[in-house]
Formats: sequence, structure tokens, C-alpha cells
Amino acid sequence: VINLFRLSESKQWYQRRVRGANRFIFSRDVANSEMDSISCFTKGDLADVDVVVIAGFHMLENQPESTKQQVLGRVQEKVLGHPLVHLELASMTRADFLLQLFNSLALRVHSLGLNEAELAFLSEVLGGPPVNTESIESVGDALVFLLSKATGDSHQLSRIHFHCLTFHVIVEKTGKWKNGATAVAIGTLTAAKYACDTPNLKPDNHELRWMGAGSKPVVSTKRPDGVMIHVSPVLVCKQPLKTVGLGDSISATGLLYTKII
Repeated sequence: VINLFRLSESKQWYQRRVRGANRFIFSRDVANSEMDSISCFTKGDLADVDVVVIAGFHMLENQPESTKQQVLGRVQEKVLGHPLVHLELASMTRADFLLQLFNSLALRVHSLGLNEAELAFLSEVLGGPPVNTESIESVGDALVFLLSKATGDSHQLSRIHFHCLTFHVIVEKTGKWKNGATAVAIGTLTAAKYACDTPNLKPDNHELRWMGAGSKPVVSTKRPDGVMIHVSPVLVCKQPLKTVGLGDSISATGLLYTKII
């Protein structure tokens, strides 16, 4: 059972008026909360798959430690040997489990997807810089900080796809990936269409709120440390109709248009 409660900007609930759009989701899902489906996969099942996307680990937060260890162990055994694995994060509240997930899994996948709340919490947990989502420089510094943690022999993380309301960013280690600019642009296009639940963009339904790219759909920069940063503005849906699964759709579409070297 999944329940979604959503209030758009300036809507009133009882005696209170919300300042911005809000969404609250709660569910009761025993099988997924224990991630039982991972037991069904074998390495042979994934042999002909181009990319493996794993998600839903936030549902493990309140599980016993033994369950967490068991699930993470299964994923490491059955998934991590694949040539391309992407992990999509979700909002979490427990710093200890987020740190455990990052060290045991996130550093060992090739690609990571997250939003502004997840980036801010993860950077804080790891002792990284504070995140100001009004600043591309702040977001970029935090993303590069996460990439800098992938230094061990078993660490594969070389790409992060960040998405928030007004802009998206892909950071990647130079020489590891192709088509980063295309991937971030198609992600922002997906966000605009998905949120408004329309196959076409309409000027009356969308607006540009981040102007940092000027008239360009993508701005790409190579840092002195060799990390490529691709930034693309989002045509924000004025009256969103679909929000659940938006981050997953953005990251998945971006992966379709990118390639690991």
C-alpha cells in the first residue's frame, strides 16, 4: 500500500498555507522493504544486460542490522561484477546507514544518481562541504568531493548524475565516459515532460528559472583536477501532475544516452 499526499505552492491545508510545493509519501511494503527480489537474480540473468540500475535502499533504514548486511551482501555478490551498475539514492534520515551504504556499495558502482536533499545529507555525513543548491559552484564542489572518495582498488565510482528542480549536473572522471553533455540535456528534457505528463513542451506550461547557462542547453567545463562537469537548465513544469519516480526516470534516461569507456 502506497499513499501520496501532495500540496502545490500556496495551497491551504486547514489553517496553514504552504510556502512551496510539498509531498509526503508513506507505504507498507514488506517484500520491498526487505528487498526480497534481489534473491531472484543470478549473475547469468544479467549477462546480456547493458546496464543494471539498483534502487530502493532507503527502505532498509529501519530493518534489523542482520537484514541490512544480508541484502547488501547479496547485491555485492550478484550485481557488482556487471560492467555497468548505477545506484539511485533516495531520501534517508539515518546517517549511520547512509555511510554504510556509501562505503559498501556506492563507491563500488560505476554511476550514482541523487537529488539536492540526498547530496546535502551525504556530503554532511562524509564531512564534505555544505551544499547550496542556488549555487552551481557549491553543488559541483560537493559532487567532486564524493568522486574523490573513490580511491580504493575496488572503487568504481566515476560518474554522478545530480538533479534538482531548476538544473541538473553530471560530473564524471575524464576518460571514463562519453556523451555526458547529451545525457544531462536529455535528463532535463525528461523532467520537463514527465512532471507535466505531456509528450511535448508547451511555453505556457514551463518556465526557465536558472539562467546560468545563458542561451545554451548545456555548459560543459573541465576542472584542473580532470573532472568534467556538464550543467543543463530545467524547463520547470508550472503545474506538475506526476512527481513520483521522476528522479529514477531522469537518471535512467541519462544512462540511455551515455556510454562508459
